[in-house]
Amino acid sequence: MVDEILDELHGTSIFTKMNLRAGYQQIRVAPSYTHKTTFRTIDGHYQFLSKCTFGAPTIDYLGHVISSTRVFADLEKVTTIQSWPPPTSFTSFRGFLGLTGYYHRFVRDYAYIAAAITDIKKKWQFEWSKEAQQSFLALKEAMSSFAILTLPNFDFVFDVTTDVSNVAIGVVLSQNDKPISFFSKKIGPRMQVASTYVCELFAITETVRNDVIIKT
Repeated sequence: MVDEILDELHGTSIFTKMNLRAGYQQIRVAPSYTHKTTFRTIDGHYQFLSKCTFGAPTIDYLGHVISSTRVFADLEKVTTIQSWPPPTSFTSFRGFLGLTGYYHRFVRDYAYIAAAITDIKKKWQFEWSKEAQQSFLALKEAMSSFAILTLPNFDFVFDVTTDVSNVAIGVVLSQNDKPISFFSKKIGPRMQVASTYVCELFAITETVRNDVIIKT
């Protein structure tokens, strides 16, 4: 899980990754053939050794670019979102919503912005309304300027800021005024008519329930 990995990486300066599906790293290599595992990087040539691995100061991992202190979205994914045409079927609609939803933690008030789009899921027949188009364009605009998130440091205090509208709740988890993650969720009809105090409490409980507040 990407979220769980990001919670553990603060202060890490060198990253590496391997293809666990292929499992090539488990194949024993005869000492006389070790030189054939040589690979080239911008910092020089290296070869695989059983006692050490080499990496880079940043790494691309499952659509994320990670460094020792921060994480941001892969720019290729941003380009894909920007070039996505207005959906004309449930298939293209789910594809767009799935891709943008994967990066919801980088966008403040994602649920509020995407409210008109996500309402389409409730319908039996695909219908792209004017409101959905406006929401679509607003979401693409929000996705064009992803926030750069800070990796959590468990030596410092975490701050949780909540916000409530008549459409969704919004939460920002931060440290030293730098965002670590954004969380938002649409609210139902009952919560829409509830008091501000109830809605604020709901935002906090949903934050805990969805593991946005990091537990130590």
